[in-house]
Formats: sequence, C-alpha cells, structure tokens
Amino acid sequence: MHQYAHLSKGKTIHSSAQLKHYHNHVQDCSCTVGGNQHIITLDDYIIAINICQVLPYMNMHAPTNHKLNLLPHLVLTYDVNWDLSVLDNKVNMDNEWNGNIHDLPGSPYIEPHFDDLGQYLHWHVTTCDLQCHDAIDCILACNKHDIQCNGQDYNALCPCLAWVSSDTVCKTILATTQYAREVYNAPLCKHLKSCFPALNVHQCNEAVATDTIQHPCC
Repeated sequence: MHQYAHLSKGKTIHSSAQLKHYHNHVQDCSCTVGGNQHIITLDDYIIAINICQVLPYMNMHAPTNHKLNLLPHLVLTYDVNWDLSVLDNKVNMDNEWNGNIHDLPGSPYIEPHFDDLGQYLHWHVTTCDLQCHDAIDCILACNKHDIQCNGQDYNALCPCLAWVSSDTVCKTILATTQYAREVYNAPLCKHLKSCFPALNVHQCNEAVATDTIQHPCC
C-alpha cells in the first residue's frame, strides 16, 4: 500500500478513490442494500470487507516472517507520489450533462398524494354561510372520515404499567392520544415536544377538527 498516511497508531485509512485509480474494483456498499462488500484486485484476488457502523473495514494484522516468505504480495496503489487531482471532474451545467446518465430509473415513483414540495394534492374546498346555524354541520359532513380503532389487550399491558388492574389500563389508554405513531429509540431521552409532528399542533377537542377559512368577500 504505497503513498499511505502512516500514523503508527489507530486504524489505517484506505481511500477507495486511490484504490480505484490503481484499477482495483472496490465495492464498499453493504450487502443489506445490494452491495458486495469486497475488493477485486488486478491479480483477481478478492479481499472481503466488513461493514461496522456504516463504515467499511478490512481485517489487517502484522504478518510474520513465515507469511512474508510464503504468501504472495499484492500491490493496491501506485508507488509514485499520489496526486489528489487526478480524479477531478467538474460537471458542466451549460451542457446537457444529464443526457450522459445511463442508469436512470425506467419507471420513477410518483407520489399520488403529495407533490415535490410536500403539498397535499387532494384539497377539498367548500363554501357555506358561516352565519347559518348548520354551517359547522356542513363542514363536519364534508370532512367526515371513517376511523377504526384497533383492539387493545389491556391485560397484556398491565406489566408495563406497574401491574395495575386492567380497568385502570383501559382508562389510561382512553385518556391518551390514540391516533399517533411513536418510534422508540434507545437510550430514552426527555423531549420537550413529541417526535410525532401532529401531536404538537393545537386542535379543537372534538372528533373531527378542521381549519375554517373565511373569504374576505363573505
């Protein structure tokens, strides 16, 4: 491994660009996302790569004199001064550079509910006389949704709540938020706001809450 930064302690840092410049085939992507986790050298040797905490590692240790005399020696990098600018390539935005890309997806995914800016596409705009007594009923009727709650096994939740009775667990569940998604990550931390954004929005205490907008001409 020529032209390496020797620190004499800690882990050796390998540059995939430097290895590729010597025409080694480096695949440092994890197998869990479709990678191969290995390096194919110019001599067709395969070096396995381990992925730990999203970083690729090669198993390395100091060789003995017997192994130095017995095993073949592989050269992974050039033995001349390493020029960091040999792989420089700036994209010319004036030309149609995207026409040179050949691995574009054939059928890109199109989100049916939101646009590229995250705006909801299926808005429902209603007009009604706010002075009318049934104006609120009209708003609730046009925004009515069918909501179905999943059943809870209150007896199974008793160990999680200090072994209280199932009736107490039922009352606790009914007094808390029912329509939120919460992801628990260790270690548990104290948050001033919920990680679920919908819980941080103040809404009316009713089954269906809407944002009513009155037109200036009304």
